Amino acid sequence: MQESFNVMGGIGTLVGPIVGAGFFLLLRETFSRFFTEYCLIPVGIIFIAMVIFVPQGLLGFARRWLSLQSLSAQGVVLLGRFTGIESGGQLAFADDLEEHIRFADEASANMTRQIDEYIVRAGIDAPVAQPDPAETVAPCLPSPPIRSLDVTECGITTVVWCPGFKGDFSWVRLPGVLDARGQPVHEDGVASAPGVYFAGLDFATTRKSGTILAIAEESARLVEHIAGSH
Repeated sequence: MQESFNVMGGIGTLVGPIVGAGFFLLLRETFSRFFTEYCLIPVGIIFIAMVIFVPQGLLGFARRWLSLQSLSAQGVVLLGRFTGIESGGQLAFADDLEEHIRFADEASANMTRQIDEYIVRAGIDAPVAQPDPAETVAPCLPSPPIRSLDVTECGITTVVWCPGFKGDFSWVRLPGVLDARGQPVHEDGVASAPGVYFAGLDFATTRKSGTILAIAEESARLVEHIAGSH
């Protein structure tokens, strides 16, 4: 079963089996509603199809499209951070696109390095990492950078706003725990109310907060705080 999770999620990564297991459970739960006794048959068919058509797994397939470089090479026009609307109605953008791409590359390289170091420390017999085509392709950036965009002149009729999302903590009904926006008030995961803690929040302590890499640090810090308060 472990090998099946690796194939589904992506071979050669630590996250691949986790993604594969989640995808497998989702498939099994979905098909069990329609085929109670034979739910694993369609799951098996999907598994065979993935082996044939998506041998790199879900992570490998997704990473081909989620790199800024690969998106730009496919014709997607990358812009800097949206800063506001100018007096004439044009959209204004900062000249920080290359900085964002550089940060993304550094974050990816750092995560890869930490995974490789863990594999060596744990003595895991893992396949040799292969260069990711999505990250080795050269970015195709606008020159000069686009700082202003007229929506009407460019024929843009639809804007999909994706600034991210935040958790719904409306179920927490303790005074002082949430701010005016309904988000946790905390310091390094420790809430203002005694005995209340938050783990896994984005940017809780550092930029990597909310990722797999931050779990060990955050959990150890919270456990230490809980133990010290008793």
